[in-house]
Amino acid sequence: MPFRLQDWWRHKNAVIRTRRSKDEPADNDAHQRLVVTPTPLTLDLRAQDAVAESPFFQRLPDEIRRMILIEAFGGRTMHVDLETSYPRVHDFSQHLIDSPFKQRHCGVVGGYGCLPLRDKSLPLKPRWHGSVCHRNPEYNLHQEPRKRRTSSPWHDCCLEAKFINCCRWSGQWPDKCFVGCAGWLTACRRAHSEGIAVLYLTNVFYLRLRRPQTEEARRDIRMLVTAPRMSMITSLELELDLTRHELSTPPLPYGPSGTPKEMVVYKEFLQLLPGAFPNLLYLDAFPTLHWMGCRTDDEHRDFSERFMLQPFDELVRQMPMAGHAALEFNLGLPLSYYNTQLVVHFLASRRLERDRKHYQEERVWRAIPGKDDGGKLGYWINRGEDDVSRMYGMSTMH
Repeated sequence: MPFRLQDWWRHKNAVIRTRRSKDEPADNDAHQRLVVTPTPLTLDLRAQDAVAESPFFQRLPDEIRRMILIEAFGGRTMHVDLETSYPRVHDFSQHLIDSPFKQRHCGVVGGYGCLPLRDKSLPLKPRWHGSVCHRNPEYNLHQEPRKRRTSSPWHDCCLEAKFINCCRWSGQWPDKCFVGCAGWLTACRRAHSEGIAVLYLTNVFYLRLRRPQTEEARRDIRMLVTAPRMSMITSLELELDLTRHELSTPPLPYGPSGTPKEMVVYKEFLQLLPGAFPNLLYLDAFPTLHWMGCRTDDEHRDFSERFMLQPFDELVRQMPMAGHAALEFNLGLPLSYYNTQLVVHFLASRRLERDRKHYQEERVWRAIPGKDDGGKLGYWINRGEDDVSRMYGMSTMH
């Protein structure tokens, strides 16, 4: 029996080689072939340009194929992260595969203080990381971006390996932590065009920028996502880390004499968003910053109004999709500043929404000042990072 199988296999290979030799051009034309060039990003990949002849494309309607692709790698929150650091240490050993409640996100090994363990034997350089966010339960998939979440974006710890939530998601670990769409996108032109549309139009992208200075932010965004793909993104969660030592040391005193360096960077970065993401409909931005030395509630309100809310007002005005019915922007203020804004809105009897079903208890609506549209154009102010606990924690360490 094994010899018969070998004979059959050899005969089959001979037939295939004969067919290929007939289809290939003559040897004298082989030297005249042009080098295959990559497909330009601006090419219109229509159905007649596709090379796929599979029944998946020929028989299934477009709507059914789109539903299948969304189920495979759409309707989720995607982590896209770039940092200059040592690589994370991963552990995919068998004892973790057999123990679901010990599996950390992407197999990242936790080190001191529940932070990722780093391999310092390798060089320090910019490193890219992409994965599926497991912060929220899987049953909330395919809902609106805000309703699919049960916790605030600033609670996310997927990249720090602090918590273990992957066991709540179906699939085989660690494959379920990654997007896993590269094989489909490289199958054929039509698979690439349809897959790219699902990947960028239906997912929420979580970007964490540790260097939000203007020029560095431009470079980091270009390295994370190409310009044609950024124009396709409609939903974004944006974390701006303004606690870097080069920004906050020495800290600038609060007062009329000057603007804190962190808030200058914050304003300059917001000015980049309208041109970088022209089709953005959903934004959840939350800056993390050090305590600015505001001692009274009046100073807190004045600081948040001048340096945080007014730049965000200008961002909403300049967005190309401003006025769209589906537009929803959110700004997560640190707790100390959010509480003062909550008092202001209570005293002014402004719009307040309590939402205990999702990731927050309340949020307040801020209409864009100067717009005569009945308060329709605006954004929600959410509770952000608990800077009060962090401030007292830092004071007890010194």
